[in-house]
Amino acid sequence: MKIYFVAHARMPSEKAYGIHIAKMCEAFIEAGHDLKLVVPARTEGSLKEMYGLRVEVPLVRVHSLVFERYERLGFFLMGASFALMSLWYLWRKKLAGESFVIYTVDMDTFSHTLLPLVGPVVAEFHSPKRSNIFSRFFFKRAKVITTNPLIKHELEKTFNLKNIPVEPNGVDDSFFDLPRTSGRRAVYVGRFYAWKGLEILPKAAKLAPDVEFRVVGGTKEEFAKVFGDAEGLEFAEVPYAEVVNELATADVLLLTGTGKNEDSNRYTAPMKVFEYLATGKPMVVSRTEALASLIPETLVHYCEPDNAESLANTIQAALKDTNGADARIAYAREHTWRARADRILELIAK
Repeated sequence: MKIYFVAHARMPSEKAYGIHIAKMCEAFIEAGHDLKLVVPARTEGSLKEMYGLRVEVPLVRVHSLVFERYERLGFFLMGASFALMSLWYLWRKKLAGESFVIYTVDMDTFSHTLLPLVGPVVAEFHSPKRSNIFSRFFFKRAKVITTNPLIKHELEKTFNLKNIPVEPNGVDDSFFDLPRTSGRRAVYVGRFYAWKGLEILPKAAKLAPDVEFRVVGGTKEEFAKVFGDAEGLEFAEVPYAEVVNELATADVLLLTGTGKNEDSNRYTAPMKVFEYLATGKPMVVSRTEALASLIPETLVHYCEPDNAESLANTIQAALKDTNGADARIAYAREHTWRARADRILELIAK
């Protein structure tokens, strides 16, 4: 099958969406399909080299408007121009007699909406969408996937849809069966965004001085710029391909969220969910609505969001956890990138 994966995204990118797109492309290609990734011509570089992929992902870089510094208007113009240029590229392929399926992901609110004009579309959504003339046109014609059940319910309600499949993010095989450790190191992996609820980490570190808190994703200065206090934490910044080495040194893994931000509380579906589970190691997770909808209660230790004392106490309990590794690994194996891609390909076949 010929697949054009269309994404209004800077690729390669150091952000999480870049990993997601690259790993899905790899999984489709390894499943035996002829895939090309269509992205704006903003950057250069090999996805295989950047993300440590097993295959090279063929790139089509279409020329569209680019602004070095842009606000809302600039972003709109970039998205609109990419929508038109990617549509023109695919239309020429169709006129040349090609038969293909379009796969896309919602990198913005509108650049994907005209794609059904040139072929069958399967789209995954990482956030709810408002109803307007363009989105209604799209949702009447595309097959849709969401990354968590709350997004599914919002889209079904807004666009009068039924039975949208839920496919959370995936995990690479390299994260499975890491060595067990017996120290007192708590590790968080991720970028420092305000909506992630990371401001409780320094507070929890003060409440649990016998625990080593390691934050992998940036520098102490970058953390302090977003959250203020950064004392009591150890920092590391490594390429994505080396994250697995950091997880290997952990005794417990931390996944935070906040009830103060709607996206964090309801609509996130972090890749680290299954990366953490694949290691088999104990996990401490903030009980936001989104995370509670993705991870069974029996697999992790839930703590109260935005509560440093709850986090510190739950870490202490998790460090005593000697059970559950096999169940965590088994659950993660259902959500490898390849397993995810195979289920999506079944949807396309139908």
